[in-house]
Amino acid sequence: MLFKPKWVKIIPSNLRPNKKLISELEKLRRRYNIPHEALSTRILSSPVTTRKVQKQMLRNFRNQNPGASEKELFKMVLISRIISTPGIMITEQEIDKEMENINSFDDLCSYII
Repeated sequence: MLFKPKWVKIIPSNLRPNKKLISELEKLRRRYNIPHEALSTRILSSPVTTRKVQKQMLRNFRNQNPGASEKELFKMVLISRIISTPGIMITEQEIDKEMENINSFDDLCSYII
């Protein structure tokens, strides 16, 4: 593929699929006449992308709070996700209750997804 399709340019570079996957997705997009915006939206809302974003958030919080425990860092990531998602109303008590079941990065991502 010589030029990047429009849908690839819509996705931030750190969240783009690899070149092989881009090529495969573009073939599917053309075959089924999927609009560029629809494909980019689907990729951005995919579990794989969600995990990438949460992993980066965890790295950022770890750098900003080097003394924080993993559990505290997971809670920071969860709160940042809740704050950035319009329409989600959750109390601090509800967050604390959910955090009882979040003991790993995979647990955190599964809950968010």
